[in-house]
Amino acid sequence: MKICINDGPLAGREGNLLTARQVRERLFREVRTNVSLQVADTDTAGHFEIKARGEMQIAILVEQMRREGSRGARLAPRGHFQARRQRQSHRAVQELSVDLPQNISATSMQSLASRKAEITHMEHHPHSVELTAIIPTRGLIGFETVLVNTTKGLGIISALFHGYGPHKGEIPNRGTGCS
Repeated sequence: MKICINDGPLAGREGNLLTARQVRERLFREVRTNVSLQVADTDTAGHFEIKARGEMQIAILVEQMRREGSRGARLAPRGHFQARRQRQSHRAVQELSVDLPQNISATSMQSLASRKAEITHMEHHPHSVELTAIIPTRGLIGFETVLVNTTKGLGIISALFHGYGPHKGEIPNRGTGCS
């Protein structure tokens, strides 16, 4: 995920960590105590790239910074590329298990297909459908919210790291925060 200083029209009206130097110092101070985070400068001044174990870890850091008075923009999280093998990009892949109500399974399967998931196993029960799929990690970003909304809270989801697989193409854009 990328974090950058606020350069919008309302920049500087709230908060106390407003400059790129202050945000950089705060991020690198966090890295000293949280060994699972990685922060790097980017080619663009005032933009910093954060690597973490998951979306929740980044969300906690962003919320802590907001409470401390930092006001910045955030780019949508994205998955990591692994080193290229035989001139093909590889990305992190998860094994996803989903338990869905019988009448809603088609909508959720359509959402999984748009996120480049490959369904490996499907089992029908009297009132539910159990799916197992292999999905790129970046395809899981935001899927839990979609699942809760489409199943009215009745869907159950679980994901485990599966390995690295070939890049399957772009997933529809979910918006950006930095210019």
